[in-house]
Amino acid sequence: MATGQVCAQLNDFTITASATPQTCLGNGTVSFTVSGNNTAAALEFAVYLLPNTTVPFTTVTAMSAQNLVAGDYLIIATQTLNGQSNTATANATVGDNTVPLVYTLTTTNIGCGEGSITVNVTSGNAVQYEIISGPVTVPLQTSNVFTGLPAGQYQVRVHNNCGDAFTTTVQLITGSNSLQIKEGGVAQLASCNTIKVYHHASTTSAIAWPLQLEYTVYGPTGDPQVITDTATGPGQIVTEIPFNESGTYVYYIETTDACGNVFNDGPFIISGYINFAMLVGYQVCDPTSIIVRPSDYLMYPLTFNFIEAPEDFNPVDFNASYPLFEDFQTSIVFEGGVLPYGDYTLEITDACGRVIEREVVVGPNIHPPQVVVTYSCQLGTVDILTIGKAITGLVVTHAPEAYEPQLPHELLGNSDPQYGFVINGLPEGDYTLHLTDECDNEFDLQIVINTPPANILVQNLPGCSEGLGSVSAYRPAKLLQPLPLPVRRPLLWVHCLLMQQILLHQDNLVCLACPAEIIRTA
Repeated sequence: MATGQVCAQLNDFTITASATPQTCLGNGTVSFTVSGNNTAAALEFAVYLLPNTTVPFTTVTAMSAQNLVAGDYLIIATQTLNGQSNTATANATVGDNTVPLVYTLTTTNIGCGEGSITVNVTSGNAVQYEIISGPVTVPLQTSNVFTGLPAGQYQVRVHNNCGDAFTTTVQLITGSNSLQIKEGGVAQLASCNTIKVYHHASTTSAIAWPLQLEYTVYGPTGDPQVITDTATGPGQIVTEIPFNESGTYVYYIETTDACGNVFNDGPFIISGYINFAMLVGYQVCDPTSIIVRPSDYLMYPLTFNFIEAPEDFNPVDFNASYPLFEDFQTSIVFEGGVLPYGDYTLEITDACGRVIEREVVVGPNIHPPQVVVTYSCQLGTVDILTIGKAITGLVVTHAPEAYEPQLPHELLGNSDPQYGFVINGLPEGDYTLHLTDECDNEFDLQIVINTPPANILVQNLPGCSEGLGSVSAYRPAKLLQPLPLPVRRPLLWVHCLLMQQILLHQDNLVCLACPAEIIRTA
């Protein structure tokens, strides 16, 4: 705010200007206050929007100027009396307090044949809404939601408090009846007699909530049981159904949406067996742990009882929590030294009073090796896995005639106890290998190398220029060598060699351009 004065034949006077910011485009104001003026003189105010000082933005005789846009203004006040006049000046700034109208449109396409459009305002002040074009039109309303709309393209107009209107086009699609209930997680025991099952609703369109779900549970024996539930909105659907511990059973779900559409899903399978696994873990040759893995359907806490074990086995020495295990564990391990050899029988009682027994024999690590055979071209590769213990001796005692080394053939070198031993480049035929591990166990391994034929797919394809075609060959993963591909046409033979370096880096397509009349051979 600034003031100024000019001397003339009339008394000097001053003017003060006070601005009000615009809240809508062009509704700012500047109010004037004058002092020292001749009360008989006429006042006129020329308001200039800077930097223009030639043509006034507006000229008024009232004590305020209306409908001003944001900006800096120079006000020149003139008092006139009996042909005489003088002026005074002031400056004012009209601020910009406008808030732009920003909104989005969301649609709900449901299977009932009607949909809705919602205007979500994130900035500005919307006051009225209308649909000006579409399968149906809607006059001005204060609600931001339009309902009961058929499918089609709509133009939605939104009005703000400044009288401005903005139009947006949106497509409304009627949802198809494609609802499906899918499994949404692993079933968990809820009580001794019930289990929680998890599902979610899946569809390519919108869902008409709520959903009424009817679970029909077919136990191993007896009549089916029916459980009902309601899903009110998106998210995981969790329902308790009867639990049957005597075996595998199934259930089906019938779902009815808010439009009355019915959907059927299933069967969903539950393996109701209560069980646990008991394994022996080894440190090279010695048994050093008993690993117990309870099934998901045992109710904690669990009470353990070794009803049979060697006399010098004390369970507490190997697991201080014995005999009561309060919280769920994927594996409960008894470890802490070499286990006494002998028969072990473990009895587990869960919180529901259900009792299960399992047995295991603890002794030295006499487990045989695992043998995996893979192929490339007409040669085989043998992977021998002795997990946790190394191979100390490996002799080929029998092999086909194509095997070049003289028998018996000692395969020198110790294996890695973690990764085993690999033999490459074995011709087809029957083999016998005598293996000794570091625990002094001996095994005779019978191995057959029988490479299956390589199926090569050859296709005729268009060429890259007129009069030329292409031949493409798809290499099987086991074919590692260059591939000679004979191609013939009348009176002419062509041999195309697919380069090895291409085959090694591309598992499938290798393409050769040949005259279009060439015919590929089988």
